[in-house]
Amino acid sequence: MATAAGTSALATSALTALGRGRALAQILAEPLHRRPQLWNFVVGGVLGAVGDTTAQLIAKEDRRHSKEGHTGDEHGHPSSGTRTTSMAVWGAALGWGFPFWYAYLDRTFKNVTTRLLVHQGLVSPICNCAFLAYVEFVRDPNMALSRIPQRIEEDGLYLTCRALPFWLTVNAVNFRLIPPVYRSTLMSSAGCAWTVFMSFIAHREVTKTG
Repeated sequence: MATAAGTSALATSALTALGRGRALAQILAEPLHRRPQLWNFVVGGVLGAVGDTTAQLIAKEDRRHSKEGHTGDEHGHPSSGTRTTSMAVWGAALGWGFPFWYAYLDRTFKNVTTRLLVHQGLVSPICNCAFLAYVEFVRDPNMALSRIPQRIEEDGLYLTCRALPFWLTVNAVNFRLIPPVYRSTLMSSAGCAWTVFMSFIAHREVTKTG
């Protein structure tokens, strides 16, 4: 009897949690359907900031355990608040802009595989190089023109090669299984994880001196 009662209580708790989860999902879905562009803008910005904050914490921990105690992140880099704000702006811009791009792909390419290859072939290298240039501009606008080519030469191909398997997987799911209204939200969510890696790479010091 005690076992049956315990099982019944566990089932009741699970159903209650499921009901609350559904209610929360409905609350979150309402602004997405009513004002999707604002939703994508806000979610992209928040997740961009979260990803970069995580990258900063990882870098800080690495510095703490480093024998040298220095990774090149202190000199010539923006404060943590400025850096996080800049990453929030980047994430918000992508969150706002990608729905238009996805709509264009849907109209232009009916074949999902073609859509995926066009998207990956154009967006990944362009976004990675633009991101590296943006980071250098935020770091020091006066030195950006001289540093951007170095940064792209050093990290552009590196990021693009590592973006390929990650974003091919994400976008294969996105294009095949996700309704258009939710695609930018999924992209921003996956982008939060990707930003941890990308921000860590982009904010380290350039090793080449020209």
